Amino acid sequence: MLRAIMTTLAACALSNAAFAETIKLACHFNEVVSFPSGNEDKHSGRIVLQIETENGATMISGIGGDLSIVVANIKVGSIIDLQDGSDSGKWDITNKTGSPGQSPVWTTQVVIDRNTGDFNFYRSKEGGISTDATGICEKVEVSTRKF
Repeated sequence: MLRAIMTTLAACALSNAAFAETIKLACHFNEVVSFPSGNEDKHSGRIVLQIETENGATMISGIGGDLSIVVANIKVGSIIDLQDGSDSGKWDITNKTGSPGQSPVWTTQVVIDRNTGDFNFYRSKEGGISTDATGICEKVEVSTRKF
């Protein structure tokens, strides 16, 4: 269900705007998934993030083996509320997704420090599971071929 919501959000955001700048980041992270029972699952992984911006609109998206991320600072798709604390030194976007007036509501926050590459991700479902991931990102140079 969550993947379907995030895929819809990404498709809507991409179809509504042609983004002027794209930045790709390769991020290594440590993740803790907390369950309502109190159990936790910990593991590490890697995700490639794509940050697309144009005229003040920003979308951060990426899919890794264990982690998928889509946040935007514009209301599209299933976003029912958002906060944008971004500035020249960081991207900091929080989205609440779901159907207005219906549960569950998912809260997703992504913070990436543009100077250090520090990556923080948080997602939770009201009264349910939550995920915290932290790590370091490096810019992927897309203008040069590796192979």
